[in-house]
Amino acid sequence: MQGMITNLGYPRMGDHCEWKKTLEGYWASEITQAQLMHTMNELRIANWRKQSELGIELIPVGDFSLYDHVLDHSFAFGLAPQRFEQQFADPLARYFAAAQGASGVSPSQTSAWFGTNYHYVMPELNIGMEPKLIRNYWLEQAQEAASALGLPIGQFKPVIIGPFTYVTLAQVKDDEQFASYVGKLLPVYGQLLADLAAAGVTWVQIDEPAFAQELSKTELKLVEETYEALRRHAAGLKLMLQTYFGAVPQAQHLMELPVDGFGFDFVHDQGMNIAAVAASGFPEDKLLCAGIIDGRNIWRTDLSAAWRTLSILLDYVPANRLALSPSCSLLHVPVSLKHEAKQPQLARLAAAFADEKLQELATLARGIRQGRKAIALDLADSDIALHACAVSPQRNLFTEGLDDVLKQHQAFVKPSFSFSIAN
Repeated sequence: MQGMITNLGYPRMGDHCEWKKTLEGYWASEITQAQLMHTMNELRIANWRKQSELGIELIPVGDFSLYDHVLDHSFAFGLAPQRFEQQFADPLARYFAAAQGASGVSPSQTSAWFGTNYHYVMPELNIGMEPKLIRNYWLEQAQEAASALGLPIGQFKPVIIGPFTYVTLAQVKDDEQFASYVGKLLPVYGQLLADLAAAGVTWVQIDEPAFAQELSKTELKLVEETYEALRRHAAGLKLMLQTYFGAVPQAQHLMELPVDGFGFDFVHDQGMNIAAVAASGFPEDKLLCAGIIDGRNIWRTDLSAAWRTLSILLDYVPANRLALSPSCSLLHVPVSLKHEAKQPQLARLAAAFADEKLQELATLARGIRQGRKAIALDLADSDIALHACAVSPQRNLFTEGLDDVLKQHQAFVKPSFSFSIAN
């Protein structure tokens, strides 16, 4: 398929802040655990259905979380801190205690997710840890999505934090310890991938944003060994190694890893990622996932500029080996402008939230499939809208209004409410 459209992750919040309201209700003991899970399941399915309706052909699963996706990995890998295991019999109580703390128990530390306003729950790793796959959330959600939407399971793409990035998030400083932790995790990742392959999953997105930094020779060797091991476990699966949040300094080296696709951020890379593709060409055995729409900000895309970038990429990668995506997960932006009717018309013209960004991807994909003439009016509309916003004397006012919307969303993305848990 030419210019396949995929997404890297979708906002958890819901059209009407259902995620936040449901968590608050549960923590205040206003709803039961069964009611919490029912609402969250409905929200997750609604997110998948909406992405399908917006034309996403490879839909992410496993990106939704009750609190934090990094914490989900820690619990799935059997790496919940012992202090929570000992105090709380109920798994959900342990999970929220690790996130927020509870009476007499300190929570896990949090840290900024690669320079964004999102804060993740840091993994707590130790030399004696024995990780094991306690629960395969990714398989469960792929099967749930296929059943709920009546689509083949191959149209859903589990999103997993890669082992190198997962250990990086624990802020391990010692090289030998770092390599040891990655090595201990590989059998868990191997089982996870083997289970997905057995169920008929086609693509798996392995997120490695830690590759958007300079890696030492020791780290590069570890990465090579890691992906050779994952490849052995992933027979029958297509692995998409996804980077984001900027340029990948050693892109030419990493593109040779034994994976089936490589994802680049072509928005915040300052031209370095596209230069890497141009310098060495893109491997003929891989799919290029082009992050062409800004996944971090709330503004509409300059479609003409995005089209120029795609035109350059098409000199090096044929359209049947090119997929389009946001530059990163859309977790960082609000859901849809349709809920912002109170904003001035010019503000709504200037903005693009998650749903609008996916529509922009669909426009660019249509151009790849049908030619530039098919989207000429869309490109012209984009140019006119951007010019109108740039010259408007009210631009500072509507910018402030939309910034307030974004700040509210970011406050909701990581809830920080007090709650009590009965053991």
